[in-house]
Amino acid sequence: AYWRLGEISGDFVDTATLGAQSNNGTAAGTLTRGVAGAILQDDLAVTFDGSTGYIFAANASDFNTGDVFTLEAWIRKAADATEMQIMSRGLDGWDFRVRSTDLLALVEEFGIVIVESTTTITGTGWHHVVATKNGSTVRLYIDGVDRTGTVTNATITDPVASVNIGRNSTAGTLFWNGSLDEVAIYPTALSAPQVLAHYNAGTLGGGIRARITFDTGDWLEYNRTSDYFSFAIGEDEQLRIDVDG
Repeated sequence: AYWRLGEISGDFVDTATLGAQSNNGTAAGTLTRGVAGAILQDDLAVTFDGSTGYIFAANASDFNTGDVFTLEAWIRKAADATEMQIMSRGLDGWDFRVRSTDLLALVEEFGIVIVESTTTITGTGWHHVVATKNGSTVRLYIDGVDRTGTVTNATITDPVASVNIGRNSTAGTLFWNGSLDEVAIYPTALSAPQVLAHYNAGTLGGGIRARITFDTGDWLEYNRTSDYFSFAIGEDEQLRIDVDG
């Protein structure tokens, strides 16, 4: 399933299943459509109000990935230190969120926290986030970089439940406050090179990222999509300065 979230009216089309099983998303609550998106210059996205707005796609067999899947989105927060949902699907299903600690997390819905990221997501810039799971092998990526913390595995099942984008699907809480774009579910676990390729396609597709890599492997980067400067020692980012300082 792949929702680009660029529609200015009507349903949000699942472009992965056109002409087959339609998993289009229906808007609920307060959403602002047609806002500037995360990737190409003509891309559009959706802003969620943080209290009522979400998108739901009815239960479908396409969502039955079992314990092997990838969840992907571009996210832009309007507030830090707030627990909020990127997307989720039913009791004992998957639950992809940003925690009140500003860490990215994959959770067994109403179960355990499977993994949290080792770095936080703060400020109001766009970020590419991915969770992959292949049984007990779990990874979290932020802006193309593996940020996986300690894994406490739980087996994800296929609940009879809708997919909610921007809200917890079981409790109807944890509304997303900010914007979402390019939301996708895959029935496979993407590899690290595939995740990086997706991130680069988003940032380089608009010609809006520049990176200087030194002989040591350290680098400096300016990312226009997400509005930040950063530097790294090796592949470990040391500092990021975004529009909020």
